[in-house]
Amino acid sequence: MRTKLVGLSFVVLGGLYFWSQHQTPPVTIDDPIFQFEKQELTEVVIHQPTQDIHLVEKDGEWRLLEAENEASTTMVNRSKHQLHNLTARSIVDSKPTDLEVYGLGLDAIQVDLKLRDGRALSLKVGDPNPTGVSYYMMPLNGPHQNTVVTVAKASVDFFASELGDFRAEHFVQFDLDGIDQIEIELSTDFSTEVLGIDSGTNPSAGHSTKPSAGPSTGPSMEYGKWIAKRSTQEDFVQWEGGFVSQSSTLISKEFIRRLLGRMLALKAVAYKGVLELSDDDAGLKEPIARIELKGNNTAFSMMVGNTAGDGQRIVQIGDMTERVITRSGFLDEFKFDPNQMRNRLPLEFLGAMTGLQKMTVLQNELQIIQPAGDGWTLNEGSIAEKELNRVLEHCATFRIVEWVSDSKDFSDGIDASFAQHLLIEHTFGTVRLDLGAIIERNVAMSDTDLPQVVQYRRIKIHQGLIDESEDVVVLIEENWWTGLIERLSVLQSQTINMDGAQ
Repeated sequence: MRTKLVGLSFVVLGGLYFWSQHQTPPVTIDDPIFQFEKQELTEVVIHQPTQDIHLVEKDGEWRLLEAENEASTTMVNRSKHQLHNLTARSIVDSKPTDLEVYGLGLDAIQVDLKLRDGRALSLKVGDPNPTGVSYYMMPLNGPHQNTVVTVAKASVDFFASELGDFRAEHFVQFDLDGIDQIEIELSTDFSTEVLGIDSGTNPSAGHSTKPSAGPSTGPSMEYGKWIAKRSTQEDFVQWEGGFVSQSSTLISKEFIRRLLGRMLALKAVAYKGVLELSDDDAGLKEPIARIELKGNNTAFSMMVGNTAGDGQRIVQIGDMTERVITRSGFLDEFKFDPNQMRNRLPLEFLGAMTGLQKMTVLQNELQIIQPAGDGWTLNEGSIAEKELNRVLEHCATFRIVEWVSDSKDFSDGIDASFAQHLLIEHTFGTVRLDLGAIIERNVAMSDTDLPQVVQYRRIKIHQGLIDESEDVVVLIEENWWTGLIERLSVLQSQTINMDGAQ
């Protein structure tokens, strides 16, 4: 009998040991609610009481399906960072009987996650706790499944945000290098609202507000339809155009980059649906500006409507039903300041020899550069291609300091019978520069430097590379012309040496 009792005791003790070894340890706040790597997240679906919001990764890009647009990087990153190793601050109720107490009832927000390995995780977001620094939450998977816990407010409060908050801040998208044409149409209200000009004083109707251009800015401009077109020859790109009521001009590529870049950089302050903001309220029935971009696989349009608070405007992109509120600073570029818009580098196409047909320089003596056979000649003497490139690269740095509005004194002090000029015949166009009078100015290079005397030269530009309808007088630094003559002298001396060697 005693032997049987001992044996039975061993059996009971063995069973208890086996049972204890296979019991699941109690869940504590040290156990993560969810565990996954941030890069594993591929989809976030937020079920709010009145709408669903889908954030989906496709080909490495996160999209907001409800808006058919790019998703907010901020919201995607918050979902990844806040949930991937989320832990509870406290375990409130492991067997809740009344979820409404915690805001986890029928009106609770449910968030469904999908991971790259096929796993699906879900949670419900409730109300703030009494202190307001934590939120009630109930995981629907994992070790804390169906348990009410509290988590840090920042880890879940953003799931209650409006749909617009899940959209990318940068709402303008187009290929900057693929744009071939820009069309911007400004209403008379643009002049009144943005420029502060009384359109009632303008005798012309429609697109005809004429602000003063100020000194040395060329003719006053007519606000209306502005068109810029890109043209290319091999690797060289130039833009030309302007207001349709005026002659076409070369446009600074820097101005084009800034104009397009400021639109690409626009950020949404808020999104408003048509039920919140009608066309009338948004000012989109008669917008102050219409923008259209065309190019290779590019068709972008935007309308600019009413103000929406200090420094903000309502805009609409293409056929989007939502209106976007954004900062209005980009409208500064639509003032089309001639000093910024006009191209100051009209000879930059000479940076390479390609396309040059003939170059004629008159200064003391006539010098003619032209192709001959497989090479180049200067006044019929052979010249090295490398040295010619140096001359052309210098020509390409020709920079307009300012446009001279009064050209009466163009040739003051110049003997009319001895006119210096540079004539360039190129497949891109023909341009002639006539040299006028030298003028001197006292110029301080910085606020701390004493003024220095700088020489400038008046130049008359023919053949329409600046303006197709008339010649234009500009001011350049005199050292550009003296630098060109010096390089030509070096080239001439090398030509003589080559001929003598032959």
